[in-house]
Amino acid sequence: MAGRRIFMTHGHSYGTKYGVELLLEQGRKERADVVLFGHTHRRLIERQDGILLVNPGSIGGRFPARTATYVVLDLSDGVATAEGYEL
Repeated sequence: MAGRRIFMTHGHSYGTKYGVELLLEQGRKERADVVLFGHTHRRLIERQDGILLVNPGSIGGRFPARTATYVVLDLSDGVATAEGYEL
């Protein structure tokens, strides 16, 4: 998917425990197509304002979910998509 921009961060600097507004704002500034983040240990796959927000959750099954989760990001066919899975 040539020309696509991915912004990746841990998430703590953007207050992701309280929402994704600051993270989404930074994604817009970076002209990102996809924003990958963590910190909350909660899986999220959501498109807002044309930006795909992706948090894989916690591969180790840590609090609060207690279930090991991960995400597969697909950048083929000209559109970024993501699918979430549990172990």
